[in-house]
Amino acid sequence: MTTEKYKASPGALVLRRFARNRLAVAGAAVLILLTLLAAAAPLVSPFPYDELHMGDLPDGNPLPPLSPKYALGTDQFGRDYLTRCVFGGRMSLSVGFLSALVSLAIGIPLGLAAGYFGGAADIAVMRFTEFLSCIPSFFLILIANSIFHASIFNVMAIIGMFSWMGICRQARAQCLHLKEQDFVMSARAMGFSHFYIIRRYILPNALSPVIVSATLNVAYAIITESSLSYLGLGVQEPVPSWGAMLKAGQDYMRVAPWMAVLPGLLILFVALSLNFMGDGLRDALDPRAVRR
Repeated sequence: MTTEKYKASPGALVLRRFARNRLAVAGAAVLILLTLLAAAAPLVSPFPYDELHMGDLPDGNPLPPLSPKYALGTDQFGRDYLTRCVFGGRMSLSVGFLSALVSLAIGIPLGLAAGYFGGAADIAVMRFTEFLSCIPSFFLILIANSIFHASIFNVMAIIGMFSWMGICRQARAQCLHLKEQDFVMSARAMGFSHFYIIRRYILPNALSPVIVSATLNVAYAIITESSLSYLGLGVQEPVPSWGAMLKAGQDYMRVAPWMAVLPGLLILFVALSLNFMGDGLRDALDPRAVRR
């Protein structure tokens, strides 16, 4: 007995299962909205992010939200806070997504090589992974970032280089399972090269849990970048980022609490959205449940 449900493509089934998770859909909607706003920052922002309006500040204090000229108020230098939030999202989201790509580029090849070849390669990769995992990654990132010049590209690279261990373990675990399957054993018997077998048969089937891990890595990277910027080791002024704005706002909590609350809420919304999306993707990509 065939129904429309079983005629649907695997991609359509995954999307259908993902759509059933309301929190995951809400998280995806929030993330897409913030990403589009960040990508179109020069178009939607009323001012340049570094434009000063000191003459508009009464008694030198920041203007509150819903001011006639400034929808979200200003900071201590008279810079429009809506503009700063939108451009700050561009920096923070860029760091999150590009750092996740760096961690994927490192973790997937190492994990697949360790799982497929085993032996000395597996021992070397996993002992190195365990060594890095024993050290709190934030302190490694903090040390590396303090050695090199603090810039947006260095922050992306450093966070990605110290957040690949979970992805490596996921890729290795999937490879250990897949390499014993009949279709992989048949490919070996037919004389295909190791690289071809990994690329053609193992990698596509190992991506589902790796994608979920990468989604969570984006949230981790955004929070890490915000922490670095809060400590003055991330994105430097006058370029805005949510972490740097949070740090600047702590000195004005009594007179201008929105300066800390707004970027803090944006970081919270993005992190929650990514975690909800990760949970939704985990359930939607589960091959044991994809037809339910």
